[in-house]
Amino acid sequence: SVICYFFLYRQPRLMEAVSWDALTSLGYHKPAEGKVLRGEIIYRHDKSWPNVKQVKVVDEEGCCRPVFFYPPELLAPYDYDMLRPGTKIELKNPSLHKFLDGQDGIRFEDAKNVLSVTTTVVDSDMKARYALALKEYGNHQYKNSAYESAVETYRIALEYVSTGPVAVSCHLNMSACALGLKKYTGVQAAASMAIQLDPLCTKAYYRSGVACLGLGELQKAIKFLQKANELNPEDKLIAKKLAEAKTELAAKNNREAKMWGGLMGN
Repeated sequence: SVICYFFLYRQPRLMEAVSWDALTSLGYHKPAEGKVLRGEIIYRHDKSWPNVKQVKVVDEEGCCRPVFFYPPELLAPYDYDMLRPGTKIELKNPSLHKFLDGQDGIRFEDAKNVLSVTTTVVDSDMKARYALALKEYGNHQYKNSAYESAVETYRIALEYVSTGPVAVSCHLNMSACALGLKKYTGVQAAASMAIQLDPLCTKAYYRSGVACLGLGELQKAIKFLQKANELNPEDKLIAKKLAEAKTELAAKNNREAKMWGGLMGN
């Protein structure tokens, strides 16, 4: 008789994925035990590398956050040179950390928890996806009043796209950040770039006008605000700011007329 033995092969169970949003829900310093963050590196901060090993990672849901690596080196066959845009990475037991600059991200200290690193070549579609993810992360920073960090994130996004709606949004949002910081020349510069890309961008004209008001350039403010008002006559905020600029200019002209009248009278 013949005895047959059958061996059942079981594939290793795929670890459950965790997203950036899920880590946020868990809270700070609470590891997602037994889970893995699957993502793609979309930016590497070369200016500070290798002293500060920071990359931006977008997860499978399109959400982007920073990851800081602290081990002196990764375990073979992986190394830090592989951590470049386009690299797919899997990080085990990730935990959200609040950094001193206000960023939410992962402080990665155990090299054993780098489960997979796969390098790929970045193509045009990937660049567009990276830019969008970075723009959304910049929006997240802006909503948390981290204006300077948001400006840097939008700047990185613009390294991947120079035209189109995402580029316009990045320049426009940079102007909003500069406005929040009361850096009016920065507002003008960013809004000007948005107007170059989209000559019908109402918000860019409006913010240019507000920046000119902040700098005391009243005639230029009226010019920009009138353009914004023409593009969107129903916007009450634009109409109010335009009226404010006209009132300030009239008051200024009145003061100067009285001053010159007084001098001439003497």
